[in-house]
Parts: sequence; structure tokens; C-alpha cells
Amino acid sequence: MKKYIAILIAALMMFSMVGCGGSDTSTEVASDETVEETTETADSEEPANDKAALQDAFEESVGNGLVTFESDVRNDATGNWRLAKYASSENIVDHLKEYYEAYFESDDEIHFVINFTLGTTTVIRSSGESLTVSVHEYYDGEEHDAKVMPGGAVLQEYVYYLDTGELEEL
Repeated sequence: MKKYIAILIAALMMFSMVGCGGSDTSTEVASDETVEETTETADSEEPANDKAALQDAFEESVGNGLVTFESDVRNDATGNWRLAKYASSENIVDHLKEYYEAYFESDDEIHFVINFTLGTTTVIRSSGESLTVSVHEYYDGEEHDAKVMPGGAVLQEYVYYLDTGELEEL
């Protein structure tokens, strides 16, 4: 709506300036329109930049900054499975909130986080207020097929409360 009003005002000013012989105002209006468009573009990119910054921070917190994230998992019938892979001595359980903020887009998603160094696959589900976490032994090649993820035995289960940061072992 503001754009249309600005164009209408610019047109009226141009017609009134034609009679007076001035042209400085039309240049000023054009630059105002450019500023408005730039602001809209910056606003629409801001959430994506925030998410990228959170992902960078998570990658640094797990050690080497090399996390591979896939929003599609082969043979996932639900379309809600996500896969993250990294190799570090840092356990994902110690970084649950950072991971959640960086990679979860909705509470319908189920995330599988494979740590090749520790040999674990951690399954993270969100209920909005807490995360249900189960740590499994990594099964060689499981990341290539949703039908076998997670393939290994359950090592540990937790509930992580997002509001307090409390980790409860089950």
C-alpha cells in the first residue's frame, strides 16, 4: 500500500514540477523507493541469516565446525525425518538446545544425529516444551536408508526440558 501511495505522490510531484521546471524532487522520490525495496529484502533474509548463525555456532560448539545436515532421508515415508552427521568427541546430548535452535523447523520433525567418532546415532523428537532423546549404537551404513535407522541397540534415553535446560535420564 505504501508503495502505491509513494508512486502516486511521485507522479503528482512530477506533473506539478513540469510547470515549474524543477526536477530535483523526482530523483529524491526514486531514491526513497529504492531504500524501501532494500529494507523489505533485508527483512525477508533476516530469519535465514539467524538460522545460519545458529548453525555455525552449533558446529563450532561440537568441535570442528563440520556438520553435514540433510533435510531429506532416503526411504522416509513421513517426510519429517532429518539427518545430521559429524565426527567429534563432543556428545550431542551436551548440545541439545543449540542443535534444536539451529536445525529444527517444526515439532513434527524427527532428527537423527550420527557422531562417527563416538559411534552413536541420537534420535531427537520435540514435544514443544521438551525433547525426547534416545542414544543408539551406530549401525554401519544406517544413514543411507530410513528403514534401518537407528540400527543399533539403545544405549541411553533422556528427556531434555528446553525452558530449564534440565536433562533427565530415563
